[in-house]
Order: sequence, then C-alpha cells, then structure tokens
Amino acid sequence: MANFNLDYLLRILRVSLFYYGFGICLLWYLLSTGVPISGWGGIGYAYGLIVIFSALGYHLLHPKSKKKFDWQDEVVLITGGASGVGFMLAETLAVRNIKTIVLDIKEMKSEYNIHAYQCDVADSKQVIAIAEKIRNEVGAPTILINNAGIIIPNTLLDARIEDIERTLNVNLASQFWTIKEFLPSMIKNNHGHIVSMSSALGLVGAAQAADYAASKAGIIALHDSLREELACRYPEVDNVHCSILIPGLINTGMFAGVTHPFKFFLTTLEPAEVVQEIETILESNVGNEMKIPFYVNFTPLLRMTPNWVKNLAHQVTGSNVALKKWRGKTKDQ
Repeated sequence: MANFNLDYLLRILRVSLFYYGFGICLLWYLLSTGVPISGWGGIGYAYGLIVIFSALGYHLLHPKSKKKFDWQDEVVLITGGASGVGFMLAETLAVRNIKTIVLDIKEMKSEYNIHAYQCDVADSKQVIAIAEKIRNEVGAPTILINNAGIIIPNTLLDARIEDIERTLNVNLASQFWTIKEFLPSMIKNNHGHIVSMSSALGLVGAAQAADYAASKAGIIALHDSLREELACRYPEVDNVHCSILIPGLINTGMFAGVTHPFKFFLTTLEPAEVVQEIETILESNVGNEMKIPFYVNFTPLLRMTPNWVKNLAHQVTGSNVALKKWRGKTKDQ
C-alpha cells in the first residue's frame, strides 16, 4: 500500500471496471434481462456505453502500427546511458540480446554486451566523429533515444553562465547533433524511430529551473517541428517515426532530495516505469506523445489560466520550493 497512488488505481480500473469487455457484458446483461432505460437501469446503460467509448478512446490515443516490429532488427542508440533511466533501458535491452549502443561522457560499466562510447553529446564535433565510428563498428542506429540530460538548480541571476550553457547544450543542442547524424540513414532505409525525453517542466516552469525548463520546452518544439518535416517533406517515408516522452519527477540521482506533496496524486516515477513506457512507444511502431504520470496531462492547461491560478497551483504542489531540497550531483562534484 506504500506505493499505492492514482496511477496505480487507474491501471487497475483500466483492466477491470473500465475494460471494454466489462461494458459489453453489462449492456448484454441489461438487455437480456429487460431492464428499462430509466432510473437505475439508465445509469447502467450509460455506464456501459461510457466504458466502451473510453476504451475506444484509449486505443485511439495509443495506436499501433500494422507493420511488424521485431527488436532483433533494431540497433538502439541511447544518449546518457551510463546512469539513471538510460542505464536501466540499455541493460534491459542488452539482456534480451538487442544490439545496444550507449553514448555518455562517463564510462559505461555493465556486465552485458553493450557498445559503449565515451562522448560529450553537447559537443557537435565529438558527436560527428563518434557517429562515423559507430556506423563502421556497429552499424547505423535504427532507434535513437535522446535521453541525455542534466540539471543544475539555481535562480537565473545566481546561475553561472557556464552552467546555463552546459544545461542548454546537453539537454537540447545534443538532440540536434544526434538527429542530424542518424536520421538520414533512417530516411534512406525507411526504417527508424527517434524518441526524445522532455519533462513536465517543459510545459510549465518552476523557480530555480529556468535553463532546464527552457531546454525541455525546446525539445517539445523540436519534436513538433521534426514530426511535421517528416510528414510534409518526406511523404514517401512512412516507417520513420518520432515520439516524445514527457515525464514528471523521476526517482533518480539527478533529482535526489526533491519530493512532491500529495504523493497519491503527484506520483514520483520509478526508472523502471519510464523504461517500460519507452519500450511501449517503440513497440507500437508509430509516432506518439506520452505524458506520465497521469497528472502531467493537466499541466498544459495551466498555460491557459490567469496568473493567480498558476501561483495557486505552484503553491499547492510546492513546485517553486522543491528544488531547494535538491542534493543531486553537478559537474563540479
């Protein structure tokens, strides 16, 4: 029960009371027993229809490609794969004998067969050089997971210029460099998937995270533009997709010390949940935009509200003071 939260409850309801089979069985029972469409019977009919339509809506929001997806046909490249979510994803794939490549400024230590390359992805020259080496030694990646990211919390006026530059380059600019290197072969072979890791802070900022939030907002804009370019500039390429994952707070060293109040509603994600979501996106073999946990779906609405509503939301959730408790590592540590 310690881990019971809104998202866990919604998963249970999705496969029980809101499973389309439940709605069909309920309607069949009501019709077969002649229950009138009035009073409590009307509520039953309405609920059955809501269940069926909500299930259909869920499947429309999570489409799957008709084209076969086979992990053994893929070469997966993960940036920032030496720790955190990237590390868990790399090992999860490698243990299944999926060809996996990791780019990270730190040395990758794993007992599994992972092709690890030390590279500062914020440096375009290093990315260009290592990309050629990867193509020669492993092969052209068919899946690119742009996961690399850092945060150095500080107020805008107190932040060092080099820290701001580093955050923007690692989080945002690096995605431009990797996409420019690995997308051309995907387009040429009409086979590929790019997954960009953003953040809920890219939808609504918070104190002490101006550079981080700006970089994550930039990733969302990059994803939207790339998706449109693939659709209108390469209409004949129908099996190259781009997706974006927009998570809330993840329980990794990157955000050590940061917590949410109201943990039932403002769920803190475990790395395994994020890895599972990335695998689901890839196996669907279609481009998608996923927000997890559930509350992140409502963050874009804050942008349409007056300032006093935003202020109240930040006060209630504690988002403007959360980073005061941050005790993660910076490049100096």
